Amino acid sequence: MSLCRVMAFPAGSVPFSEASRIVTFLTPQGRLSALVRGVRRARSALRGVDILVEGELVAYQKDPEKLAVVREFAVRRYFPRLRETAIGLAAGSYALEVGVRFSIENDPQPRLYDHVAAALAVMDEALGQPRGDHRCLEILRVFELLALAAAGFAPQLDACRSCGRAAMKSAHLDAENGCVTCPSPLCCQRRPGRDLVLSHGTLAAMRGTLSLGGAALRSVRLDTATRRQWEHATRALIEAHLQAELRSREVLRSIAAGLLGEEA
Repeated sequence: MSLCRVMAFPAGSVPFSEASRIVTFLTPQGRLSALVRGVRRARSALRGVDILVEGELVAYQKDPEKLAVVREFAVRRYFPRLRETAIGLAAGSYALEVGVRFSIENDPQPRLYDHVAAALAVMDEALGQPRGDHRCLEILRVFELLALAAAGFAPQLDACRSCGRAAMKSAHLDAENGCVTCPSPLCCQRRPGRDLVLSHGTLAAMRGTLSLGGAALRSVRLDTATRRQWEHATRALIEAHLQAELRSREVLRSIAAGLLGEEA
């Protein structure tokens, strides 16, 4: 029997029985699906297994072919503002889904886990400040790019893939290939209607974020035009690599449009 003790975020669940659920956890050691027995009972010692909390997980697995079973889950950190607001719950759920979808079972990705944890913490703090809802969306844009990089899918933004030109005032993003091409029709075969145009400011901000790493979650600020370009770019990159739309992103976009009058 193998036993693991690791920090983890519960990131989703499906029913197993009337009182038990199969929960997907995001951990520094990769994604983990485990049975949480009796979690829906009022007096269960495992009722702390919930969305937008971080805890110390103890799970065991008797047979590699069977599900792990959760023995303990001790909550170490809550994110109260994320849990108590519509935009916070949607933003936090989206960050967790991105982390889970880019993680692999039994494949350690501590940097991805750290980016998820840091993004949740910074968004939770932001919601206690003026215009915190808008700041959450800004943080998510930075997080998306960092998550892509941590998963090994950082876009190549330094030079045109076709001609190697680096000093570009704007560029076209080829999301399928994770690169940019310069706007000159003389050296690049663009795909009208498919490639996204990135301004010089957006390119510089994205390059700076990749250079800063996790520190960018607190330091990078984006104007409205840059944030919207960035949103379309990271969405295209994420969907190109996952070959699917994220359900939580659509929920987030709907809530942001209703509450803030803008895309998420």
